[in-house]
Amino acid sequence: MHAELEKPEQCLLADETRLTNNKIPLAVKKLLATCERDDCFDHVNATPIPSLESVIEIIRQARRILFPGYFSPTRLDSVNMEYRLGQETTELFEKLSRQVILSIQHDCIRYNQPCSRCMELSQETGLRFIEALAGLREILGTDTRAAMDGDPAAKSHDEAIFCYPGLFAITVYRMAHVLHGLEVPLLPRIMTEYAHSLTGIDIHPGAKIGESFFIDHGTGVVIGETTEIGN
Repeated sequence: MHAELEKPEQCLLADETRLTNNKIPLAVKKLLATCERDDCFDHVNATPIPSLESVIEIIRQARRILFPGYFSPTRLDSVNMEYRLGQETTELFEKLSRQVILSIQHDCIRYNQPCSRCMELSQETGLRFIEALAGLREILGTDTRAAMDGDPAAKSHDEAIFCYPGLFAITVYRMAHVLHGLEVPLLPRIMTEYAHSLTGIDIHPGAKIGESFFIDHGTGVVIGETTEIGN
């Protein structure tokens, strides 16, 4: 009796499997056919390109360094802080250098530019970014204080750092602005557009923004490349 009840379900599953086996290969062939057209935008057998997932991890890791203890998976204290920051910074240098290589190679190969010593340049760029972190941390401190001063609803610095989309967008912009100043192609824009997708705040990495900068709420805010905002 039990076997008889299961039989219709087995038959239904078999029908669904046959339908899937027939339809999906046809859909794949149609997709492949569209890739043969000149106006198909794909990235197959093409120039190197940065990884979005790696860029997101770079942002997260740099944020852990710039705001020690806030976003770290383990608790920081005076005993382990130097070791943890050293570990995070070394990993950040390696990840960033790799993405800088891909960004430089992308432009060199796609636009037929002369060789630009991409390996050497990526190492130099990664190191200069690491050296800029202390200065970034200081200016982000002024941005955090500006959030406290500018928003009567702010209860603490912790709240601003953890919760405010404006401060997150500014943090990513300041990272990207350093790389933009070092003439890294593509990567700075990927960073700021990632922040834009999360916050609704669009800040071009080429914009010039002074210290103590605060955006309250911020959805729909656009700050273009030629914008200059003082302290």
